Amino acid sequence: MSNNLKACVKCGKQSLADMCFCGYCGEPFWEEYKVCNGCGRQNLAEMSFCGYCGEQLGKEIVKVTVPPAANAPAKQPSAAIGAIKSKPRRVSVQSDKDFQIVNGELTRYWGEGGDVVIPQGVVYIGERAFSDCVTLTSVVIPGSVTGIGNFAFEGCGALLNVNIGNGVTHIGVSAFEGCISLESAEIPETVEMIGDSAFYGCSALQSVNIPGSVTDIGWYAFAGCVSLKDVSFSKGVKSIEFGAFAGCRSLTDAAIPYGVMTIEERTFIDCISLKDVTLPASVTDIKEDAFKGCRFTMHCPRGSYAERYAKKHFLTCRLATT
Repeated sequence: MSNNLKACVKCGKQSLADMCFCGYCGEPFWEEYKVCNGCGRQNLAEMSFCGYCGEQLGKEIVKVTVPPAANAPAKQPSAAIGAIKSKPRRVSVQSDKDFQIVNGELTRYWGEGGDVVIPQGVVYIGERAFSDCVTLTSVVIPGSVTGIGNFAFEGCGALLNVNIGNGVTHIGVSAFEGCISLESAEIPETVEMIGDSAFYGCSALQSVNIPGSVTDIGWYAFAGCVSLKDVSFSKGVKSIEFGAFAGCRSLTDAAIPYGVMTIEERTFIDCISLKDVTLPASVTDIKEDAFKGCRFTMHCPRGSYAERYAKKHFLTCRLATT
């Protein structure tokens, strides 16, 4: 049986010999590839730089002959008229001194930083594509991009502003975490989800507009944004998750749109400058510690759950007249 398996260079686990990708971690098995001397990962034979760590690749090409599976039955012609035959997977690779792009995904940036414009035609910014690029100061994301991957810009400490194109539908987990110089990030009307810790610890961020297209704001999405003074929510947000704005010490008011039903635990914990909170009639539950460390005036409809919460916690309550 061992002759019908091959080991993955990334995770070390074995997959069937006729598989193109590792069944455990997704690492590709190329029939011809180059091995990076820096990280040990496989790359397509035609690549000049490693798509994972940016190390320049040598000229040595490894060729793999995949053995047939033992006792495998002979392939029979399909009886179905017009049966679809499988085609080999095509991989499009673009590589230059700044970008590694595979099948439309920007997998790695290894340029000198500064002001960067991502090429038109890129459809996805991959996981950790720009992470820890400490010389990056601004980035323009074109309209062709539909998603920003997990940790894509994590730790880009000099990044001042991001122009996100009208095509992005989701911002991944920790996509901009630790971008301590980020002052502005315009979120376009196409974004539907802001991932967990997406802007965690962006200590220079002062304002953010959540457009109506966004339905979900993830765990700790803006936590630790200590300079954040103004957050505007549009109708459309349905879920604001655990700790989303925890520790936003400069935030002065929060007007939650109709449709949100629950204020989760620690959502606004330690927002010590919070003075006014507006909650709609749709809110039927406010979890423990949601507003711990805050003293504010509650604005809400008469007879609402928010009114009862305010009275229970000895908060000043201003009731809506309509």
